[in-house]
Amino acid sequence: MSSQVTSRISKVAGISQLSINPVLQGGSSEGPPGANITIQQRVTGKLFVTFSTNVASTQNQTVQGEYQVSPRVSVSATRDQNGGFGVDTLIKKQW
Repeated sequence: MSSQVTSRISKVAGISQLSINPVLQGGSSEGPPGANITIQQRVTGKLFVTFSTNVASTQNQTVQGEYQVSPRVSVSATRDQNGGFGVDTLIKKQW
């Protein structure tokens, strides 16, 4: 049922992917009880942006951007809920 609802909302809003995941009572690394909402949007053919938040806390937000330099190389930048910033490079190699 949840996938049908998020699929319809995604199509209406023009979002590449939308997911809603419940976070149960008891605390976890995912944040306080509530629901995590993740929105992923392909901005261009090579740029993909992800925004994730917990609806129970505005402090639990993560933003990530991924740029595909070539079919084998991509660069990803992430800002987490603490304001930390990280950059990763992924190089795909087949043997």
